[in-house]
Amino acid sequence: MAVEDFVKYYEGVGIVKFNENYRYKSINFDHSKTNKNHSVFRLVLQEDSHIFLSVNQKDERWFSPDSFDYSIVRMMVGRCSEEGVEYLDGVVEYDRNVVIESTLAAGSYLVTIDMQWVDNPSEKDEAKRHWRKANLSAYSEKVVNFEEIHEPDFHKIERNLFMSYI
Repeated sequence: MAVEDFVKYYEGVGIVKFNENYRYKSINFDHSKTNKNHSVFRLVLQEDSHIFLSVNQKDERWFSPDSFDYSIVRMMVGRCSEEGVEYLDGVVEYDRNVVIESTLAAGSYLVTIDMQWVDNPSEKDEAKRHWRKANLSAYSEKVVNFEEIHEPDFHKIERNLFMSYI
């Protein structure tokens, strides 16, 4: 295949890490109806585990080519304890898939996601113009359970994460 044809038909090349013993789990979140930009998830591990946490946005090929931009994602992970929540890792990126790779001990964690949603004003399809949906996924060697925390005090949680880092 000629390079010109490849570029015309494919978005890019991805190198995927695969381990046949790892497990995949994901949960969708939708900010389009709530007019909010953030979500908080509780993640529970029964055993220590190597893990990839990823915030995944819909691929740009779903939208009109001249009207699309990925949104900026900030994801932070904190370990819950009796003293509060302790910052472990975080990332801010502008990409379809934003990933944190870590090894986490058994326990309870909070994952905060703040999206700087980009509206696509030239998109003709109203549903796509204000697309504010994504998902959080985990790819890990041990079982991961997570749930969205509804109506969290997002700013307080993030302030505590930042303060534990300082």
